[in-house]
Amino acid sequence: MNSNADEGALQLAATQREAGWAAYRKGAFGEMRDAFSDAVNTCESIPPPVSTAAKRALANSLRGRAVALNKKGDIAAASRDTSQALQLLAEPDLAAAPGIQRLHEMCVTLQGHLRMHEGTPQYDPAAALQHFQLALAIAQADNRSEIDAAPSQHRLVSGSSGSKLDVTSSLSNIGQAELHLGHYAQAESHLRQVIEGSVVPERLCVAHGVLGSVFRQQGRWLQAMEHWQEALRQARMAGEVDAEAALLAKIARYQRRVPELQGQPSVYADLSSALQRLGRTPDAACSICMDEMHLGEGVIILETCLHAYHSECLEQFWRTRGYGGVTTTNCPMCQP
Repeated sequence: MNSNADEGALQLAATQREAGWAAYRKGAFGEMRDAFSDAVNTCESIPPPVSTAAKRALANSLRGRAVALNKKGDIAAASRDTSQALQLLAEPDLAAAPGIQRLHEMCVTLQGHLRMHEGTPQYDPAAALQHFQLALAIAQADNRSEIDAAPSQHRLVSGSSGSKLDVTSSLSNIGQAELHLGHYAQAESHLRQVIEGSVVPERLCVAHGVLGSVFRQQGRWLQAMEHWQEALRQARMAGEVDAEAALLAKIARYQRRVPELQGQPSVYADLSSALQRLGRTPDAACSICMDEMHLGEGVIILETCLHAYHSECLEQFWRTRGYGGVTTTNCPMCQP
């Protein structure tokens, strides 16, 4: 084994992963996927016997590529990468490595998120709940430990600082899976734990947003709107423009459809502003009917992808294909 060559490969893989995360921050997910693919190839080029550090680098590179693939909508490929990463993390030398719990928790959480895509063969909220519960158990064990998570070698984990793992993130994810399963009381309980226990705007944005959807499923529209508005406030505090735009799109959609919400102030101007800040301008024509389209009444922007359509066109499009009404995940441009 050439230790100098291995060290050089690990450093190169670290640089490639940094390029991947830089692309992530720009929203360039194709570029991100390619950078992490380079990192995977670099790690896999290291000849046997493979060191624990090399296995760890490969696991983290696979996780990064899976995040990119998830963003690109290739859920099957993302699932394969995440499963391979978790297989590596289960190997005895890597499972016992200092600070590995952070990478393990992130991979388990990602595996859970990949089971939350409605309309895909991978959709399985019960399996997602199990993954999120495991992630919570990892975080809770880390918080009970007297040893801080070790900073990552070769910058393996973006943002790793040696702090304890965040329990509230797992609780939010558990609440979201319980929402999909119709376990509304349990979901509300877990999400309120996050709201009461966190001061991080990003965490509070997610928790309030999901709790609003819990109330929506129960027909409690005013309470739903209250939490969506609070999620919007937290998104703005965090500077999360993509989350702000998604929430505004959700609010606009339900204000149009739900009588209880129709007297509330329009959010279309705020939505237009958020889209402009994201560099997103709705198409001038509906891609279904090809007629002219302007942001406002009669236009739906789907919060998951921010693609826009005439509401009547979108509803008819999916009814004729047997999918029922419009949801946030059945965008004609994103789904085959």
